[in-house]
Amino acid sequence: KLNERGEYINDLKKKLEKKERVNKELIEKINTYKQLIDPSFIPSIVPLCVQKLKYIGSEKKFEEIKLMFLLDQVQNPVEH
Repeated sequence: KLNERGEYINDLKKKLEKKERVNKELIEKINTYKQLIDPSFIPSIVPLCVQKLKYIGSEKKFEEIKLMFLLDQVQNPVEH
């Protein structure tokens, strides 16, 4: 009986640990989504994206993406 009880307790502990891992992953995903919907998030990462594009992309490609971004800002203004 004690052996069965110990196994049962261990199984419950494993299930609890798994649930806690899943909860932690979900919380991280929620925080990521919150950042993505924050209107200040995109403008804060644009300079980094521009640096990256300058480093890995051609100047023509960089200008195309910059124009697309500016066009998107005009068509979909963010209200503060």
